[in-house]
Amino acid sequence: MSTPDNENCHDVVTLAVSALQQTSPHDDAPAATISRTIARLQGAVEPRRPALLGRIVAMPWKAKIGTFAATAAAVALLCTLLSPLGESIALGQVLEKLRSVKTLSFVMEIYSPVPGEHAPPSKALVWIVEPNKTRLEMETPDGSTTMIVNDGKILTLVPETHSATLMSAAGGQMDPQKTLNELRAITDHDARPLEEKVMDGVRCQGFEAVRGSTKASLWADARTGQPVRIEMQVQDGPRMVWSNFKFDQPFDASLFSLEPPAGYTLQQVGLKESETRE
Repeated sequence: MSTPDNENCHDVVTLAVSALQQTSPHDDAPAATISRTIARLQGAVEPRRPALLGRIVAMPWKAKIGTFAATAAAVALLCTLLSPLGESIALGQVLEKLRSVKTLSFVMEIYSPVPGEHAPPSKALVWIVEPNKTRLEMETPDGSTTMIVNDGKILTLVPETHSATLMSAAGGQMDPQKTLNELRAITDHDARPLEEKVMDGVRCQGFEAVRGSTKASLWADARTGQPVRIEMQVQDGPRMVWSNFKFDQPFDASLFSLEPPAGYTLQQVGLKESETRE
């Protein structure tokens, strides 16, 4: 037997279904989401005779306005809850962002590996251009240093002494691009999901992966899959944090020039005769 509460519930659901059936699909409410919402609403109550319209017509105007306002709010809430945009992103989406990027810039922080040491991290601005160009401008307590990786060589610039050193990039020098390639090699088998948390006002989904002696935590916008923060800890080594990512923006070619600025003294180390400069 129907009760007044059941009838009121049925009325609201019927209104919601009617409103959804007249809703045009858009970014926040795709057609699939609208269809799924209608199906769930229709299955929520038992079928009954269509007496709703007559009761609405007989309602006072204030009651009509309240009914339609409540219905509109319910529809908006249901579309939000059932929309795919509310679902967590997968690790593959995050990695695809990193694998497909052509240019990338970010802020890198490096924390001391010495236990109990609470010194401020060294900070660097990093620019990467695929496949083999990197610029790193680092600020440390000892001063600033710029490293440019290009064409298999590294140019190191020390502004305080106006000195420049050109050497082979095969010497194991720190290169964020190599680290980026290691992150790109992560697979679902390497990682586990972390609980969501908010970073800089953005709801983020996290993933933790261990490869060799390095543990990496990747945090991405739970809605778009865009990387927000990457944390890496090397066993017995420093901890690195990457943030403030900018993807596929144009960079001036001069950022990656191996020509020292005017006034710098150049020293070439370990280069073959064919690689040296006059």
